[in-house]
Amino acid sequence: MRLNEHIPTDFETEAIACVQAAQLRLDLGLGKVETEGNALSVIKKVQSGKIYKSGISAYVLSTKMLSSGYEACVFKNTSRMANKVAHALAVEGLKRVEVTYPQNGFPQSAAMEAEEEYRR
Repeated sequence: MRLNEHIPTDFETEAIACVQAAQLRLDLGLGKVETEGNALSVIKKVQSGKIYKSGISAYVLSTKMLSSGYEACVFKNTSRMANKVAHALAVEGLKRVEVTYPQNGFPQSAAMEAEEEYRR
């Protein structure tokens, strides 16, 4: 969980999250990854071979460059409702106001959402 400050739009928030997810997975040494996000336009830009000139172009390019370090890397769009675990982790990160990685299990709120999602 990482707290980012002074991000002007939700669109940029999603783009930054893609960069940070790609970097984290490389840091963890993962070879095959699947990243889900609920901002379809960001996911499409990352999947595309085109170079875009928009407010998030630097984030998209960074994500693409980081993704080339994987054996396999897939970006998928998911609905906001299906992203409840990520939301619960984000809320917990905001409460703690610090950079942290879940160790010895997830926070209770995220664990409950994950269990509910698993049952669905």
